[in-house]
Amino acid sequence: MRKRTFKFGMLALVALALTYCQREDASEAPQQDPVPTVDPQAVVSLNEAKSLFEASENQKRTANSVSRRKYPFIELETDWRYFVQTQTLVGDAYSKIPVTIVGSDLSAEILFLKKDGITEQTLFVTKVNSLTSDNRIVNADFYLFTPKGKFISAYRMKEGGITHELVPKYKGRYRLVVDTEAAQAGRKGDGHHHFAIRCECETEYGEGDCDCANSDGGGLGSDDNPIPLEEVTVYGKRKKRINNSYTPYPSYTPYTPNNNGFPDPDSKENHHSYTGGGSYKGGSSSVGAGLMRSDGTKVEEKVDDDLTNPCAKAVLEQAKTLNSEISNILGMFGSDDNYNIRIHNKSFAMDSEHKGDVAYTIPKGSISGNVHTLDCDIYLNDDIISSASQEYILATIYHEVIHSYLIYELQTLGEKAFNRKYPSVYSKEFFVGNRKQKKMYVLIDDKQHHNKFSNFIESLAQSIMSFPGTQISLETARAMAKVGVVENESLSERENYLNNQQKLGKSGIPCKP
Repeated sequence: MRKRTFKFGMLALVALALTYCQREDASEAPQQDPVPTVDPQAVVSLNEAKSLFEASENQKRTANSVSRRKYPFIELETDWRYFVQTQTLVGDAYSKIPVTIVGSDLSAEILFLKKDGITEQTLFVTKVNSLTSDNRIVNADFYLFTPKGKFISAYRMKEGGITHELVPKYKGRYRLVVDTEAAQAGRKGDGHHHFAIRCECETEYGEGDCDCANSDGGGLGSDDNPIPLEEVTVYGKRKKRINNSYTPYPSYTPYTPNNNGFPDPDSKENHHSYTGGGSYKGGSSSVGAGLMRSDGTKVEEKVDDDLTNPCAKAVLEQAKTLNSEISNILGMFGSDDNYNIRIHNKSFAMDSEHKGDVAYTIPKGSISGNVHTLDCDIYLNDDIISSASQEYILATIYHEVIHSYLIYELQTLGEKAFNRKYPSVYSKEFFVGNRKQKKMYVLIDDKQHHNKFSNFIESLAQSIMSFPGTQISLETARAMAKVGVVENESLSERENYLNNQQKLGKSGIPCKP
């Protein structure tokens, strides 16, 4: 079994632990988790936001009253009881308010952010495709617009991490609009709302400079003639990433007429598609401020190491770049100065406490006011990894990264919320073999949170399968993902055999001298 050591330095949160590891009703205001205290000089106040918002809406109403546009400027409605002042995980203060786009029944958010002393407001739309059972986003598209609906930018999230920017295929001006004629005739029979992103060529564009004029319109919220948006990789090979201030699988609050901003989870599945009760209505996510703050800028993604084992060092570089959930989690540590992972290798031969272990991690966390810091040092056993396959080294690193992420979640959420989000699981069915067959396993009950690993096992297996050049079977990857998480008695002889073949380097990609 893999073993692990956790040494918590978290102030007033967790006592020192040393263990081992082997791998609604509208009349009420919404009930929310406590909002962190923010600097009043850095965040937009209620009065300032209200004044800015109402001035913008009055201006649009005046323009719409005299305009002959087929599609007038979108108009927004809100309830200021839901105004929130908060901050991102990296401490950027911002304010937000849920809004409804008049005539469309689409809910979105207005984000208020100060830049160089100037307050900007941005319309932020979250279009969710799938959620976890506790309403955290798995796959979604995010759109930023001006309050008038002018398209600014869009991003795509896959497996809990921003992977692509969505860029219009044709040059031109695009605007979020409401089809008022369709709205007056009643909602479409297919359940879609009457809004879309349309090409809008103004006189300011010179001839030949507005290619979207001859392209199809449509887009967000409409399957009829969608706006041609092309995926442009944000991460590349994850060498760099947008300076997002959100964790993988960010939270999502669907807004419906019945809950007015209250969470409305509607599924017990691990991952489920989100339909908003039959049609997309939008809602709130914790991603917008990070995207708005970034302006498309990139920051270096860095995971420190002092690895002297060249094979382990090469595998770590691959681990940072894979398109997988665990890689996204690793990237969170690599892009935030407050949360860091450093990976080491050494012989455990003279270490009586860890001799025979594959890896262990020492976390050191602290809380000062609203600022959380966490440094996790991961140690790999040179005596084992020197002869192991590259897939085995990857699985070991990712296993420890999951531990580090759970420690991060414990520190930032607090013990009560952490246990609610990650309930301890005694036994659970997991996939076995190459297909959809399942088998019941008993999880290891220890202080390292192995009994909270249940939602990560299949993700870990899929992450192993994503390793470039690997030819191992899904059955092998699933066996490797379970070892060190479930009790050894739950593993079959074949599962232990498949894992040991990787551990001994007899299968998988060998490490070159």
